[in-house]
Amino acid sequence: MYLNGFDGVRENNDEAVKWLTKAAEQNHREAAKLLGSIYENGVIAPADQVKSTRWYLQAAKQGDIASQYAVGMHYLEGNGVEKDPAKGASWILKAAQQDLPDAQTEMQNLYEEGIGVKRNIKAARFWKKKAEETASELEKAD
Repeated sequence: MYLNGFDGVRENNDEAVKWLTKAAEQNHREAAKLLGSIYENGVIAPADQVKSTRWYLQAAKQGDIASQYAVGMHYLEGNGVEKDPAKGASWILKAAQQDLPDAQTEMQNLYEEGIGVKRNIKAARFWKKKAEETASELEKAD
């Protein structure tokens, strides 16, 4: 309600973050994911990569695919956590296996470059093809 304003309630970013935090602390997956994005991008609260990673990680552990990808990228780049390419690749793989095209493309890149995984051109080709297939299926669904 506070995030966008609703039914006579005025938009209030501080209240929105407060209530999203309360929800996330009670393991509400979507609230944790949203807080991850808010802190990653500094949209309605100051950017804080440590908080971003914390909330994305919570949502990722609860099975949120986009958060799994975000956590993987944070580990790859060392945003809010110590850089750990192997951990990053592991989280990105979870998202790729659930048909997130960006994650599939990233797995292609990781295998091509040998970042966080052993360099493997055959695996890179697999993920390239898989990303193309997934993107095509999504286009057909639209």
